[in-house]
Amino acid sequence: MICGIVLLTAVGKTDLKILIRKEDQLACAEVDGGIRELHEQLLNGDVQCLLQVTASLPLEESYKYKVDWKEGSFHNLPSGYDIVREDNRYVFIPVKLASVVRSLREKNKSVVACVVFATHRNDPSKFKNEPVSAGMLIARWLAEEFRLEPGRSPEDIGIGKSGWINYLDGDMLACGKGRDYPVNREGVCRIDRAIKTLARPEYWACLSVGGGLPEMKEPIKACAQFHFRNRVHIWQDPEFKEDKDWILPTHIPPSPTESFRIRHYALEMIRRGDFTGAYALASPLENDPMEWQWVRKIKSAHKYLTGILTASSGLPFSLSRLIEPSNPRCLSCALRVESSLQTGRIPEAISWTCTFFDAALIDFIVKTLKPDSIDDLRKVITIAAGVRLDKRLIEKIDNSIYGCLNRIRERQYEYRIGGNYTRRWLEVIQSKSLTQFRKAIDPYKGKQVHMSPLKLRNILMHSRVTQEYMAEAKSVFISQGLWASKEKTMNGFKFLKQILVQNLFTELGIDHVENYWNTFIEDLSNELKNYTIQ
Repeated sequence: MICGIVLLTAVGKTDLKILIRKEDQLACAEVDGGIRELHEQLLNGDVQCLLQVTASLPLEESYKYKVDWKEGSFHNLPSGYDIVREDNRYVFIPVKLASVVRSLREKNKSVVACVVFATHRNDPSKFKNEPVSAGMLIARWLAEEFRLEPGRSPEDIGIGKSGWINYLDGDMLACGKGRDYPVNREGVCRIDRAIKTLARPEYWACLSVGGGLPEMKEPIKACAQFHFRNRVHIWQDPEFKEDKDWILPTHIPPSPTESFRIRHYALEMIRRGDFTGAYALASPLENDPMEWQWVRKIKSAHKYLTGILTASSGLPFSLSRLIEPSNPRCLSCALRVESSLQTGRIPEAISWTCTFFDAALIDFIVKTLKPDSIDDLRKVITIAAGVRLDKRLIEKIDNSIYGCLNRIRERQYEYRIGGNYTRRWLEVIQSKSLTQFRKAIDPYKGKQVHMSPLKLRNILMHSRVTQEYMAEAKSVFISQGLWASKEKTMNGFKFLKQILVQNLFTELGIDHVENYWNTFIEDLSNELKNYTIQ
């Protein structure tokens, strides 16, 4: 439920049009010459005016005529037209905001505050077209329209008030050198302070930035979306709108600039192996049907590496290749280790490195026994007819009532791994690479056992550890040959190219497993590069 509206608007030199009349026909004209002189006299009170909303004036008509202000009066009026005055006051029409106000009234919106973003710079020679009174005049008009307290001076804003902010004053330029390119940062800071003051959870912002300096329109929009957390309705300028006056930011197609920029940042994250980060960056665009074409590829990669990928269609080729049932179970674990190491997520890397061995052990069990099926969840294996099992797998393990395989029914067995069960499996499987990897993650006995990678996993997962201890844990994994000993600039060199890993995958029928990683990176990168703006 919307409890109140904060109206945010920006104004410039074309937002106030002078009302003119030709017999019974009303029209409005843009002040073309002498803008600053007119506005200075309006600001000082030397010239009196009032603002009105005239429903009979279509917006497109307001661009047909132009007049000049010179020496205290209007000149160069269109043929047959006179200036309209009421009680010796000129009548100005806020042509763009008139439709905004009318729409809010028709929708019975409760406007609790208004802020008009304007400019008031000093040097007439440099800023000869500066509408220096526009902010004040429109803020006071909005105060009357919505029964709010008018601001007395610039920055006198708040709930219950209608005020104005001169985001540029003095000799400030819209953009300058250094950090003020492409937009003046002090000007943006003033906008930010104003919007932050009014952003409350119970309020929505209604945003109309059809006027004002082009450089400031996007900062105002972005700032409003940030502070109001997308509780924003944006007014569509009549010349551009389709069927709605107000639209949510999420319903506005991303600009080409936004698409390029987000793809650039996402691509950098992908090259660093951070697929979750890449998807987090791209996710604001996933509701757009065009941008979704590439965003969904990153989302699939993120879901694969977090273990929640369910769909098998519409995937990049390299990802389709990774989820083939014929691949070893430990392949996805290996890629998760690589991703964790590439992005510095050491606790994750520790966990996945140890899990990698568990998955590889299952792969070697399948390779050795060649069962009809294996159920990883129920830990049930169905042995092929006619296969004779090594009796050591059936025999009970020391200090246990179970063996590695425990018969459930004909040809079906429950399998057990871990601890002494793993040692027995290694005796039967006779894989040099698997045994070496096991020794690497569980090398120590006696007093040093707490620094075993397997023990470190349990400690790090269940305890609070210091940064120093984390660094020591990392050095253990490096010293055991599990991780690369120094930083590499090439993808795939922190885990996948370790000799222990390479030898293990070679036994499982995969040479140069790092190619899976590099192809994965390249494939996703090409998806982003080859997307065409639509």
